[in-house]
Amino acid sequence: MAVEVQVAIKSVGVAVRSDGLLGEWVATLHDPAAGVDSTLMYPTPETLRAALVQEAERAERKRAWVR
Repeated sequence: MAVEVQVAIKSVGVAVRSDGLLGEWVATLHDPAAGVDSTLMYPTPETLRAALVQEAERAERKRAWVR
């Protein structure tokens, strides 16, 4: 069952290391003011997705707190 991630993502890609090999998966979030980290870097797409789910939950908690 897929979990919908409610975080505005500006871009997702794989960083290139200084030796030319592929590095970490990177997501840049569109709205860091929503209470989430603006850039996430993780070694696999699965761990990046898990972090995005966490960031969505953090943002929702912050929005609920402000209301």
